[in-house]
This record gives sequence, C-alpha cells and structure tokens, in this order.
Amino acid sequence: MKLHYRYFACDKPQDDALLILHGLFGSRNNWAPLARQFARHQDVYALDLRNHGDSQHADSMSYPEMANDILWFLESEGLAQVSILGHSMGGKVAMQTALDAPQRIKKLIVADIAPKEYAPRHEKVFEAVDAIDQALLTSRADADKLIKEFLPDKDMRLFLLTSLSRDEDRILGWRTNMHGIRKNYQAISAAPTVTAGNQFKGPALFIGGTQSPYVKEEDREVILSLFPKARLEMINAGHWMHVQAAELFFQLVSTFLQQTNTESRNT
Repeated sequence: MKLHYRYFACDKPQDDALLILHGLFGSRNNWAPLARQFARHQDVYALDLRNHGDSQHADSMSYPEMANDILWFLESEGLAQVSILGHSMGGKVAMQTALDAPQRIKKLIVADIAPKEYAPRHEKVFEAVDAIDQALLTSRADADKLIKEFLPDKDMRLFLLTSLSRDEDRILGWRTNMHGIRKNYQAISAAPTVTAGNQFKGPALFIGGTQSPYVKEEDREVILSLFPKARLEMINAGHWMHVQAAELFFQLVSTFLQQTNTESRNT
C-alpha cells in the first residue's frame, strides 16, 4: 500500500535516513517539529500509516500488513537500510518491521509501547468520534466543547481534532478512517506477530514515560527476548513524551543515533 509522507532533507550529504511512524489516530504532521530537528544529521521521512492522514484506507491493518507497507515504501524510495522511530502503535509497526526484515533496519527506537497485547482503552475516543459525526459541526471550537465530556484531557482532544477536515459544505469530518480503526481495534491492541526464534539483534532504544501506563520496568524481559541489544530508558513524561518532554526526548534519540553511527563506523 502506498503511504503518504513528509520529507525533511538534511543539509549535509550523508547516507543515513530516519523513518518516523506516528501513533493511533495520529499523522505525519504530529512529528514535524522533531523531524526538522532530526534532519540536522540525516534525512527524515515522516509517514502516514494506513487508515491515517492522507494514506490509503483499508479494511484490515494487522502489524504484518503495516510492516509490509513500510517495506514497500523503502523499495519505492530506493532506501536499502534506515533507522526507524515509532510511537505507540507506530512503535509496534517499527518493531514488526525490524523483526520481519532486520537487514533493512539499522537502528530501532520505540516510544512508549512494549511488544505485548494491551487491554482496550479508547472507548471514550470512539464515543467522541461518534458525537462529532452526528453533530455536523463547522467549528473546531464547537467540536472541542462537544467532546470535552468524553475526553477531559485537553491535549488528547487537540490531538484527536487534528484528524478533522472540512468537506465542500464546510462540515467537519474525519480524514482518518475511524471505521477501519474501530473494526481492527483488536489487531491494533495485539502484540507484534513473532515467528519462533525471531529477533532483531541490532541497536534498539525503548523509551517509556513514568507518568504513562504503557511501559513498565517489568516489560524489560519481553523487550530483551525479542530485541537482545535493547536499552530501556524511563523518563519523566506521559504517553505524549515527544511533546511533553520534547527536548529530553530529542536528546536521547539523537545521542543514540549518533553513538551507534560512530560505533558502526569503528567496527
């Protein structure tokens, strides 16, 4: 499947490229500020995953399928090997890609997600989606007021509302394929698919937020079982760590990428 993307070119000639994969209900635009910073050192591609942003809609979205979308993108862009950074659902897509095609992934960075199944936790989001669908609104401010009862967290509301666009009558609707996401929610909540004995043995950095319920210290064992060279860092942030602690997040990831670049040149 063809994926839409934003390209951030590095000013300095180099061979490295970084792919950035957003989380559930997100898009490539969520990562533009950090993508520009990462582009100081390497080319950056921020992608819209299937059923998100401007990428194609689909009836299914398992992690093997989404990993195949990434591999198709690499082929179409002539990218032999890249580093990959994924947040939340995008982190699972990044893990799946690294497990399925380890030779194509140079370094793996996973933000606030572990390779495990999660219990449903987006019921209120879908209630908010239904409320907006039924209201036929033309104002984002009105949409924000409407869903406040479902989503009291302002950051979550603002994040969700970035997926709205207007039709020819200026009625707000979802650019994101909310029906497809709801239909495939069980697959999205699942762990990446692992073939017996399959591992990614390259450099890997997992970053968890101490204020987030998604990654815990006890997840270290399952992370290392699939990514034996992984390092787990916990930072003082919630699930939206790349926004809430943007500078620290950038420094952690940038240092990791540059250190492993140096190590690879010296081996």
